[in-house]
Amino acid sequence: MTNRRIAYNILNDVVNGGAYLHLALKNGLRGCDRNTAASVTALVYAAIENIKYSDYLIAYYTKGRIHGSIRLVLRMGIAELLAMNTASYAVLDESVKLTKSIGKGELSGFVNGVLRRIDRERAALPELPKDAVEYLMIRFGIPSFLAREYINEYGLEFTESMLRTRIDFMTIRAQFPHTCEELMEGLLLSDEVFAGRSFHRGRLDNDAIILDKGVDISASQLFADGKIAVQSESAMLVCRVCKVKPGMRVLDTCAAPGGKTAYLASIMRNEGAVTAWELHENRVKLTNAAFERLGVRNALCIKHDASVPKPELYGSMDVVLMDVPCSGFGVRSKPDTYLNRNEASIEEIRGIQQGILNECCKYVRTGGALVYATCTVSRKENEDNINRFLVEHEDFLPDDFSDILPDEYGDRISNGMLQLFPNLDNTDGFFMARLVRKN
Repeated sequence: MTNRRIAYNILNDVVNGGAYLHLALKNGLRGCDRNTAASVTALVYAAIENIKYSDYLIAYYTKGRIHGSIRLVLRMGIAELLAMNTASYAVLDESVKLTKSIGKGELSGFVNGVLRRIDRERAALPELPKDAVEYLMIRFGIPSFLAREYINEYGLEFTESMLRTRIDFMTIRAQFPHTCEELMEGLLLSDEVFAGRSFHRGRLDNDAIILDKGVDISASQLFADGKIAVQSESAMLVCRVCKVKPGMRVLDTCAAPGGKTAYLASIMRNEGAVTAWELHENRVKLTNAAFERLGVRNALCIKHDASVPKPELYGSMDVVLMDVPCSGFGVRSKPDTYLNRNEASIEEIRGIQQGILNECCKYVRTGGALVYATCTVSRKENEDNINRFLVEHEDFLPDDFSDILPDEYGDRISNGMLQLFPNLDNTDGFFMARLVRKN
């Protein structure tokens, strides 16, 4: 099976079958070598990221109804031509072959003609709409309700900058008892996976190590030995906002795949206790396996729905972390987050978030901290949820955490809340809020 046919099958599962991208990739790439997997993944990502723009061009250059399978072939071809800069002759030739391989050989001339014209006219393609909402929808593939929200909250110029920004580098950190200094001063240099790579310390968390380019981390002995973990700087900062110390009792309510729990345990030097909850049994197993690899000794993941009460734990935790399910709009490395999203789905997510907030706040002891986090930049899921919570729970107060951030972030923390943006902070779009229980 060719790379493009593998990519086609994966895209079909995601776009037409409703599958999650990461699961479709995992299933579709089973048995493939690393080069094939990398090539297919790049094509799948490019096709999804540019799906609305591809459809815009298809509508311009064709007439009438287009079969779903042919539309998918054209989307792939357009992404290769315009976003990946694949050689034109290769795109045209392989797209024709792909059309034949899916049983649509009679339409191979049509596919060739459309792609050939787009390639020929790439310097004079149709202009994008002047309307700001339509422009953002087509250029970046976001739904209309989100385009309107972003424009209202951030303005068109900032929104475009935010959506255009890509976080292509890799961030790693050390896991206790190992340190960032050990990695940077010797261990990374001695691991062949990192040979020739340049790296520097993070800005939001000094324990973050930013690699200039991603690597196959699974091939690293440091990774196998549990000395390093892959984690974005924004996710690390959420753990720092918890301000945990050795000996504390901590609850991570939505823990899988376990990266934040493991970092909390690392900061606590494996002293104290971290309870991790996860809704799905298979993810519980994966999370505990990660703890085992990383040498985490003070944390355990158990199956539990964070919205379901556990009265025996009320008032017992020094810190409760809620990295709640969210739209994922802040993580551009997951392009399928924009597919099939509508306002109703966001309201459903908000209901889940509010349910977890209202239940899990009960586990915080007097004087303890509640940390709420999402990987989105949607105000509805972030500031609106926290402001509503504060009105309904007068026993909680916003808590400043500017002491753990660079000086320039002091003005950006408002009412115990901070929103990170990829274009401003060079990391995923993350929201975090720290609240303290006064009685």
